[in-house]
Amino acid sequence: MGTCFIQLLGYLAIYKGGFTCLSLRIYIRIKLMTPKFKLKKEKLMLESFKTVYEGGIGEISEKKSRFIATLIPVESEVTAIEFIEQIKKKYKDATHNCYAYVIGQQDEIQRCSDDGEPAKTAGWPMLDVLLKEGLHNTAVVVTRYFGGTLLGTGGLVHAYQAAVKEGLKNCFCSPDGINYSRYQVHRSGFNNPSCSFAKSRGMC
Repeated sequence: MGTCFIQLLGYLAIYKGGFTCLSLRIYIRIKLMTPKFKLKKEKLMLESFKTVYEGGIGEISEKKSRFIATLIPVESEVTAIEFIEQIKKKYKDATHNCYAYVIGQQDEIQRCSDDGEPAKTAGWPMLDVLLKEGLHNTAVVVTRYFGGTLLGTGGLVHAYQAAVKEGLKNCFCSPDGINYSRYQVHRSGFNNPSCSFAKSRGMC
């Protein structure tokens, strides 16, 4: 169809003088370049995703129990598992070290663990926070030091999710995986002084 249209323009240029050789050449060049531009733009959109660029730590307290959330960016499941093992060694005296991580542009890998807490009261709620925030290639471990008071299933879900959100406030996140911009998941944490990456660049 494109070839026929170019031929038609050629005929018009010859018989009617409606187009010059220069204008015809420009039109052909634009027609040839446009599909490539669209393809490049679509590819760029597919490669873009929101991720944690610089990890962070956040802590909350619930009925004397401490919940410490540690988040980092991860590129593979191997990296995520190594990170989880490091945190378990760091907090080896903790009651629980629950974790969740998402890896891949389409969240192809999703894993979580309650680490001894009642089923679906820790790992799954933590994973749910990452997914709802639209984060990819991100791992989080929430360490709990039991304070002596049982929280119940609802209380545990709330506490673990709140811990992850608190940790995210201290992370520097990018809305894409290519160019990191002045953006954080929680706007309330944008001026947080513990955001070292942003602080070093005069962002907070």
